[in-house]
Amino acid sequence: MNDNLKRLILQIHGVWLYRWHALIVTCFVAVFGWAGLSQIQSKYYSEALLQVDSDSVLRPLLKGLAVDTDIDQRVRQVTQALLSRPTLERLALEMGFINNETSAAKIESVISGLSKKIDIKAPNIKSKDSNNLYTIGYASQNPVESFKVTQLLVKYMVEGSIGANKDESEAAQSFLASKIKEYDEKLSITEKKLAEFKQKNIGLMPGQGGGYYNRLQTSNEKLEEMKEKLKLAIDRRTQLQAQEKLLAQTSTSNAIENQLSKLRDDLNKLLLSYTSEHPDVVALKEVISQLEKRKSTPMSSAEIDKALSTNQVYQNLLISINENNIQISTIESQVVEQEKRISELKKLVNTIPHIEAELSKLDRDYTVVKDEHATLVSRLQSAKLSDAAEQSSTNLKFKLIDPPVVPLSPVSPKRPLLATGILFAAFIVGVLVAYLLNMLKPVYSTAYELRLATGFPVLGVVSYVSTQAEQNAEVLDNKRIMYVSIGLIITYILVLILQAIFS
Repeated sequence: MNDNLKRLILQIHGVWLYRWHALIVTCFVAVFGWAGLSQIQSKYYSEALLQVDSDSVLRPLLKGLAVDTDIDQRVRQVTQALLSRPTLERLALEMGFINNETSAAKIESVISGLSKKIDIKAPNIKSKDSNNLYTIGYASQNPVESFKVTQLLVKYMVEGSIGANKDESEAAQSFLASKIKEYDEKLSITEKKLAEFKQKNIGLMPGQGGGYYNRLQTSNEKLEEMKEKLKLAIDRRTQLQAQEKLLAQTSTSNAIENQLSKLRDDLNKLLLSYTSEHPDVVALKEVISQLEKRKSTPMSSAEIDKALSTNQVYQNLLISINENNIQISTIESQVVEQEKRISELKKLVNTIPHIEAELSKLDRDYTVVKDEHATLVSRLQSAKLSDAAEQSSTNLKFKLIDPPVVPLSPVSPKRPLLATGILFAAFIVGVLVAYLLNMLKPVYSTAYELRLATGFPVLGVVSYVSTQAEQNAEVLDNKRIMYVSIGLIITYILVLILQAIFS
């Protein structure tokens, strides 16, 4: 047989020799343990299950118009309010835990005890896996007390969800209204300053052309454009005048040639009918001769004007020259006016930039105040709309899914489990006591055990033969062990029954 197994059997045999010591210790430990268990007060737990309903019909409709309340934050606020000192004091008063004559130390102790006994499990609304279930529970030695406290906590929870943001909303609206009034005054002051400044510096304000230097540069560029137009108009006039002289010269000579050509045709026609001596022929020749003489001599101004007055091309050219002269005069006057304007701008080189800087500052201040005022007005409207939406349909509601009930059985201590544990612990303690006694006062029943303990060889063994009386006494002793063990087990069963009845 294995040595380890032999040693184990020897140890068990040694413990068995002190079985009465083990059994007595086991009984004492078990009885005292069960007696101590009976002194532990039972705790009853009552809880309520609520569902956080954060869905509202108005919520998607008012998105972007009203303030979007953080539902998860609202739930945390309601939880904190439920565990706040004023709420706990109100709960203690309604339950009769304290009264007006209770000392401060007692009140503090009661409040501290309530905060530890109240169990709240709040859901994470933002989590996709959250079922939005909110649990409120309270543990007490009195089942009715645990039920009433839980019932009151549910009542406070619903009341808190309805009015959680009312005071905060009113405070926010009051603050925004006061700031809007303040910015109204600032806006009026800045508008008045801006209007007075513009009236005082009328004519020196920057226009659509920008600031002073932009206006000066634009004016110079415009002057250059005008001068360029003037130069082109003068060149055009020079060309037209040259064309007019050339046309005047050609027009007078062409007029005489045309007359001569016509008279010569008339002469040829007369010679076909008459002789050269005919008075009409002679007279026509005389006229032709005079025209040929005039052709070689310069014409007078009156004759030239008369000749040109019938020339349509020449008359159109004169009209163009007159229009060009008018255009030149107009451009020259514009150039003079523009040069005067530039000169005036240059004289104000030290004045206008300062005015523009002051105007820019006033405009900037006015814009900032105006934007802030508009933002505050918009936020106030959003706050009012949010408050109205909450009054008509609160976007955070608690639906009571499982109401609290009076608990019929305690949640702690777990008496059957503890009673069984006490029995096993008592048995282990008894075995340990027997083992220690065996170690302190060992009894060697075999030669192997003696040799193992002393290390010396055993030379011989003397057997002991018990008498009939001794055998009967051992049987009786074993029966007594069995009866006491059965009595312990019966006591254990009675303990379980009594715990179930009186717990």
